[in-house]
Parts: sequence; structure tokens; C-alpha cells
Amino acid sequence: METSIKSVQIYRSGAAVERRGSMTLQKGLNKVSISGLSNSADTASLRLFFPEGVSGNNIRTVNPAFDDQEEEKPSASVAEKISLIEQEKEILNEQIRLWKENGTFTGEGCDVGQIEAYIEKLPDRVMNVNRRLNTLAKEKKELEKQLNEMLEKERKPIVTADLYAEAEGTYPFSLKYYDNGASWHPVYEIHTEGKGSEIEFRVRAALVQNTGEDWEDINVSLYTGNPSHSNDLPVLKPVYLNIRPEIQMRASSPVVGAGVFAKLTESFAEEAEADMASEETVQMKRIETPQAEVSDSETMTEYILNEPRTVICGNDGTIVDLQTFRLNAEYELIAVPKLQNNAFLCANVKTADLPVMVGGNAGVYLNDAYIGEVMISPDMSEENFRISLGKDDRIQVQRKEARRKNATTLLKSQNTREQEYEIQITNRKAEEIQVTVHDQIPVSQDKTISVDNVKTDSGSLDEKTGEVIWKLTIPSQKSETVHLGWRIAWPKDKDLQETRPYVSRTFCPECGSPMNGSTCPVCNYGIPSFLRGR
Repeated sequence: METSIKSVQIYRSGAAVERRGSMTLQKGLNKVSISGLSNSADTASLRLFFPEGVSGNNIRTVNPAFDDQEEEKPSASVAEKISLIEQEKEILNEQIRLWKENGTFTGEGCDVGQIEAYIEKLPDRVMNVNRRLNTLAKEKKELEKQLNEMLEKERKPIVTADLYAEAEGTYPFSLKYYDNGASWHPVYEIHTEGKGSEIEFRVRAALVQNTGEDWEDINVSLYTGNPSHSNDLPVLKPVYLNIRPEIQMRASSPVVGAGVFAKLTESFAEEAEADMASEETVQMKRIETPQAEVSDSETMTEYILNEPRTVICGNDGTIVDLQTFRLNAEYELIAVPKLQNNAFLCANVKTADLPVMVGGNAGVYLNDAYIGEVMISPDMSEENFRISLGKDDRIQVQRKEARRKNATTLLKSQNTREQEYEIQITNRKAEEIQVTVHDQIPVSQDKTISVDNVKTDSGSLDEKTGEVIWKLTIPSQKSETVHLGWRIAWPKDKDLQETRPYVSRTFCPECGSPMNGSTCPVCNYGIPSFLRGR
């Protein structure tokens, strides 16, 4: 019995599929078979629905590839036709070969008239055979396409059931199951006109399915999470305290820790110029699909697409629009000269204003000009989230070493190192700017290592992380210079080592979303304990 897809509910990984069809049942017992399931369908999740008056049992799935019943399948007749075409092609090719061999005229008894007649008829005969061969090749190609489609269909699971009907008639039915061959992932866009404007945050979705058939004109909704792999309630285990036995530790080299702050690595950009279109220019508007209806369930958010969609099997993704948010933003210029000689335009937004469970890459558009991608992975426990909008090439940043001195103090048995850097910010813009500059001094994690004689030129110092911040106001076409210096002292019989904490971004193996901790904020997947911290 044939079925067609009516609707799908796509999770970040997998989809709940509903197929519908109708069948004629006799009164009493009916043994039926229903086709349409994909090979990626979870047969354990299968559910069958009929109107009142129909009941059933012995519902199961059968894989035709392992079915022992000897039953001729529709593909067998197509395969036979292909075989007959091959036989006919072989005969025709043999006929052409014989004609050409007989045209050598090496035997006795051939007169000139027979030779001329043979030569005159041969081209037409060969041409007619070649036309037939071309026709057979086209027929074979079409039959092979049909055969592949039939074989793919015949390999798919079939649902069988014993149905009891109270009366003879044609009954509609639906088949529901979970299919692992579909998924969706968010696609974000950030649009802004620069300082003083709101940020437009667009949430889009790329739908992908590899179920073996095209989904045409079906109702689609998207869930922001996944069915849980385990719904077991966590159970607390006792925590026991004991005194740790003393262990003889091997001496280690002193370590100088360094505070870490975010490295801005977004794509090149500059603010777009004013719109130069004249009044006679036709105003163009971006084509967008209608936004989805948003429904919050008990455990996740559902986006209901408001019109039927077609999702082609195996393509790179069908893009749909879900939601658009307009966010208030505060803009600032930030420079991290130790890492890059550029200043970045950044927008700070309230994390509470961001879409729920947001995470992934976002394309950034400044005055409708694409400037690159940024990773959106906010810490929802923080009040604000910073979005980089790209480099401002009209602000020049330079950091150079102004002084370095190494010495040994014999009386104190110490080595010392003095360092000083000069940081210069030049404003090439037509207006005054405010720029925040970040740098750092090393932080000691060993009591035998000291960091003193710190020079920050009125910059604010975070003694815990070593980060130094200056907030500078620079007139147009002017420069501002600040200095940063320090001295390190450590035992002269020891080697000084600098280490920097390694900060890695972990991505969820289930849905690919960035993770701030051991649990994915999108699909609730938990990283096993033996993988954490890698």
C-alpha cells in the first residue's frame, strides 16, 4: 500500500515523520502491507493510526532484503527488459560485423554487378542498424533509471499488520515514526548600520534530509532540541571525605601565568559609504521567506513554518527564515595590539535580548555589505555579549618594544628582566574617536617570582589576570601614545618559563553547536567525563 509524507517535525538531529494513505478493507480480517518507510527510519518508533471501526495486531516491519518469501518483484520485469535489449544489441553488432566481412570480395564467383549492388545497399543497412542501436541505448538508460528507483524502493522496510474491519470500505490511515535521516542547523545573520543604530539579528535554518525521497509540499516544523538519549532522573551518590596520603612530588620549574582575554579574529571590514542611489533608481528589496510561528513546549521551542515546503533529498540545505530580532546595542572601538595591529568595531548587546539557545556562525552585514563571519557563543550567565563587526582600517595601531634589560643581582641571587612597550593609536578618520586598548603584564603563580615596577600610564590594571585597559579619546588625524612596563625577578639558579592557558572551543558531537561547558545548550547532549577538558 502506497503512502506519502504529510508532515515532518525536524529536530536538530532526526525528524518525526507522518505518512498518510488509504486502503480498501474487507469486513473481518485483512492482512496488509504498507510501504514508504526509509532505510533511516527507526522502526521501533513506528505507530499506525486508523479511524474508529478498525483494529489490529501483529504490527511489524519486514526488510525485503532479508525476506525469505519467494515473490517476484516489479524490478524483475524491468531487469528482464534490459537483458533483452542487451541481447538485441549483440545481434545487431554481429550483423554489422558480418556485413563488413562479406564486403571484402576475396572469394570466387563474385561478378561486378553483385559487388556494385552490395556496396550500394551496405551504407543504408548499417545506418538503419545504428539508428536502432541508438534507440536501444536510450531505452536501456531509461530502464536502468527505473530499475534503480525500484530497487531502492524494494530495499526499504515494509510495515505489515493484521487489521480487523467492522465493515467493508475504504479507510484513511496515517503512519508515524522517527527518521534519523534528517536534521537542521541554525544560520544567523547580523545586520547593522553602525554606531547609533539597532542590530537586526536574523535566525534562519538550513534543512537537510537524506531519506531517499524528496519531501514535496509538506507541513514542516522545527524543534530547537532533540529527543533525549536518556530520560532517567539523575541520582545523587554519597560524597566521602578522607585525608589524602602524602605524596613525594618532583620539583618543577617556576611558572609565570599570563591572563587571557578574547582574541578578536573576525574578517576585514570598514563601514560602508552613504547610499549613492538617485531618485530614478529602482529600490530593491531582499526576498525573504515568511517567518515561522513560535511555540514554546515543555522542554524546547518549536518553529512552525506557515506554508508547505519542499525539501529535496541529498541537497546542501533548504534555507528558511525563522525569526528576526531588533536589539539595542552600544558600539565601541577595541584594540588588542599585542595580538593584532588593528582596531575592531564591536557592538555590545544584552544577553537576555538574544534568541533562546543561540549558538553558531553568523554572517555580519554592515550597511548591507557582507564583512565576514563571527562565532556566536554567548555566556548566558553574563549580562552583556560582545559582537565583533570587523576591523576599522582607518585606525592605525602599533606596539613596539621600547626597552629590555636583563641583569643578575648577586647579593639577592636573583635574575631580573625589565621590559617596556610603547603603544601608539593613530586616528585617520574625519571625526574624533573613543577607543579601548587592551594589553597585559605577566602574572606570577610562584612566590619566588615577583612582578613589580609596573608602569601603565593611567591604564587600569586587573592584578588577578594582568590585563591592562586604557580608554582613549583621540581627535581626528591625531595620535595617542601609552607605555606599559614591568620588571620580573626570579631565582638565578632557575629557568623562567612562560605559560598561557589553552582555551579551546568545544562543539557538540550531536548537533554541532558551540558548547561553553560540558552540556550542549541546544540539544542537552553531555560530553563524557573522560573527554572533558581536551
